[in-house]
This record gives sequence, structure tokens and C-alpha cells, in this order.
Amino acid sequence: MKKLHMGMLFLLGLTTAVVYPRALSDGLKRPASVAENNDHSYEKGHAVRPKRKTMTTSWYGRKFHGKKTASGRRFNMYALTAAHRVLPFGTRLKLRNPNNQKQVVVTITDRGPHIEGRHLDISRKAAEALKMVRDGVAVLHVKILKTSSS
Repeated sequence: MKKLHMGMLFLLGLTTAVVYPRALSDGLKRPASVAENNDHSYEKGHAVRPKRKTMTTSWYGRKFHGKKTASGRRFNMYALTAAHRVLPFGTRLKLRNPNNQKQVVVTITDRGPHIEGRHLDISRKAAEALKMVRDGVAVLHVKILKTSSS
């Protein structure tokens, strides 16, 4: 196996020095041995579980509506979907806005966000349900309900 290039480790935010990748059915590469990044722990044969109980979340909508997502599906800003950097496609998350106690369940269908300091992008419909459209960004409580590997 080839070692990941150090620049790739930096982009992934990995803190371990050497990681050997293993390709998965969703096209992502995850470490075969134990490794950590800022948000997630990985262990061979185990589902990806975020360490964070809260995530800085933004929403995306009209500009991407109808465009292809990383999962191959078309983005629908009126569906309850989300983008995350590493959680498997199909993972369902329960999100709660601690400012107003509004909750929604979303499904990971895309990769992102691509802005430093943000952990999750949600569709406009999900942002409306959480009453965070006007603010644009909120810190949400997150609970994994189901991963595609569980």
C-alpha cells in the first residue's frame, strides 16, 4: 500500500504521522489503522463516530439546487439533507438548535462544508426547520441515529 502524501494528511486534518488508506464502497478512503483528526475517531472495522456533540453548522440552497452532490444524487434544497466531510453517505443525524429547541433529522448526501471552522452544511429546508436561515450559522447539538455501515 502507498502511504498518504503529507499534504493529504494536512487536508484531512489528521494528527497521526503515517496512515495507510483503505478504499470503501462510497469512494472515500479511511485509515485502516487507528487515527484521529479534529472531529472524528476512526478504528478499523468500526463505524465513524464524531467526537463532537455540537457542530458549527451553516446552510446551503439555491446556488447548488439541482447540482450533483458527492454521493451522485442531485441536491434538493427542499429535502432534509446535509453535507459532512467524512460521515458515510446515508448517515442520519438528529440536529437540535439549543437557542430555540427546534429539532430535525437529516441524511448525509454530500461532502462539505468547505469553509474552515464549520463542521456541517445543511439544506435550506433543514435550516428553516431549525429557525437558523437568517443567522446563517449556528452551533447545533448533534446525535447520530444511524450510519450506513450500522
